[in-house]
Amino acid sequence: FDRNPDHEFYVEESFPLDWMYPHLRPYGIIMKVEREPVKELTEEDLRRDHEFWSRYSARLCGNWITYDTPVKEVCEFVERVYRQGDLRGFTGDPAFVRDSDAQKSFAKLRGSIAGLYDWRLRNTTNATERARLLKEAEFACKQAFAFCPYSPESVARYVQLLALMNRMQDALLVAQTAYRFDVESEYLRSVIEQLQGFQRGLGNATEATQLLQQYEDAYRQNPTNVQVALTLVSAYATLGRTNDAFRILDEVVSRPETAPEVLMAVAESYVQLGQYGRAESALRRLVTLMPQTPELWYDLAGAQVALGQYSNALASLEACFRVNDQRRATTTNQVDLRALAATDARFRPLRSMKAFQDLLRTGAVAAPGPGGGP
Repeated sequence: FDRNPDHEFYVEESFPLDWMYPHLRPYGIIMKVEREPVKELTEEDLRRDHEFWSRYSARLCGNWITYDTPVKEVCEFVERVYRQGDLRGFTGDPAFVRDSDAQKSFAKLRGSIAGLYDWRLRNTTNATERARLLKEAEFACKQAFAFCPYSPESVARYVQLLALMNRMQDALLVAQTAYRFDVESEYLRSVIEQLQGFQRGLGNATEATQLLQQYEDAYRQNPTNVQVALTLVSAYATLGRTNDAFRILDEVVSRPETAPEVLMAVAESYVQLGQYGRAESALRRLVTLMPQTPELWYDLAGAQVALGQYSNALASLEACFRVNDQRRATTTNQVDLRALAATDARFRPLRSMKAFQDLLRTGAVAAPGPGGGP
């Protein structure tokens, strides 16, 4: 970007890059990286994005979501269409309903633009811009959730935005709907408990602050208790205070005595919050502590791909396949992670690489040829 000032740049966001946010402008399904910081997203910017995604949504799940569509209606739609398979009145493409990769991909694309709106919303001092950003951010979150109601990133962003608007009942409804798609999710279970807690007697901001203070006090009194820490993290995330959530997770990871199972829980929380850099750090510690656990190497490789660290990801996959093969040699019913990696969307950027194909075929990256080439 710095070395090619005459070129235009566009980004399909894999994970958020903080330096980009001031330069980003929605551009269809992706975003344009402007040379100079964008002073504000104008009404025309937002109108163009709104109209584009309204038309685009028609190709996926139908063009029925508006500013005024209630959260309850969106939740009823995803429940009926994705869980029950009831397509009566459905105006989108039935193939989309059967394609989980497409659902995740388009939810990610739409959610990335919602993330841009959310960032500007939190950083603008212009009340007029803030009002229109809030409106478009919710519209984008509705669409992303309708595209893929089981995407952790889409759900987390939507819940946080609704909590920011003090719409706790709507936030709870979104979390409960998502939980029915993934009943094993500790993250969603914790979010639901937090929202229910804020609702129960926390009917005003003072009481909400008091409850949050109770969580903070409990953590300070027992900082090594992972459940107490994750409860506080979930409360912060639910209220949109992601920087505070990251601070607690960073504290947990930095402690030398932190147990491997705690690191696993923290790494999962980082991924849920879209913090792949922090997840990679926790996973690197984990593979040092538990080098014979192939799933840890596998998840580390996934985080490294998200960070664009392709060479590191290939090395992690090589370690993963080696220990996975050793384990399968003695326990044949274990999952074949090499076969899984061949179709895992996380490793899509590696698929055109010869080194990745060598890994899938032999479990090792081939040595360079006589000429030093790949």
